Amino acid sequence: MGVESVIGLSLDVVVTVVCVICYFLIYIKLRKLNNASCCLLSERALYRRRQKEFKLAAEFCFSCIIYVANWIVIRLIKPELRLNINFTVMACLLYFQLFHAAVMAGISILFVNEFRTALKKVWKSTVHIRKLSSTVVPASNHTKEVNPLKVSTHLPCR
Repeated sequence: MGVESVIGLSLDVVVTVVCVICYFLIYIKLRKLNNASCCLLSERALYRRRQKEFKLAAEFCFSCIIYVANWIVIRLIKPELRLNINFTVMACLLYFQLFHAAVMAGISILFVNEFRTALKKVWKSTVHIRKLSSTVVPASNHTKEVNPLKVSTHLPCR
């Protein structure tokens, strides 16, 4: 095995590990968000969240296609076309693989931060609802007997 193939395989390992970790973190955050707020969101918020989940799934599929295509070109097609293709193009494909991993890591960090803030909002609203439900006063305290002699008959000024 040449130096070039060792570098290529190590890049494959780095890109694959970054992709798997990023999407695993996003999946965990999506599950926490779904479990925490399913009954607290309005229809519009649920629709927006479903859109985000769909975009995430589409981006995941697109990035997997890019990764597999890039891997096939670098590892399978390049050795066959070694004499017929420009080496700078193949070198750029290796850098594209690193760029792809970095972009996926950046996107996943943005998603994780966005879902973290959404989880904080949901948590605050559930704590607020719990506080309100714990401070409910029984109905018997709201009805007081009124002394008819103490009722003011004074009309407000106009």
